[in-house]
Amino acid sequence: MQKVFTSEVIQTNSDTQLTKALLTCGVVAGPLFTIVGLIQAFTRPGFDLTRHALSLLENGDLGWLQITNFLFSGLLFIIGAAGMRRVLRGSRGGNVGALAGWHLRPGYDWRWLLHG
Repeated sequence: MQKVFTSEVIQTNSDTQLTKALLTCGVVAGPLFTIVGLIQAFTRPGFDLTRHALSLLENGDLGWLQITNFLFSGLLFIIGAAGMRRVLRGSRGGNVGALAGWHLRPGYDWRWLLHG
């Protein structure tokens, strides 16, 4: 017996694979940013994690590495948010879930939502 795949089944499988790829980008973004930052911090002479923020690694001759890290990680986070939007679409949090996940990420001062 031969299996027949309709275009709807193929489209659904393709959509699922795309959503998984988008979500994977979001999952990889945080650890990648941390690992690249820590590698730079431990190999950069004079840099001390107890005194300096990771963002200071963008200064100096090798600053382009941290700038690239910021840009690439940010892009991966945005792609991950698009994946969250696809998963949440049609659910209760579908309209604001991905947006809230983007704006209320760790380290972001969310109090402006309460106080205007």
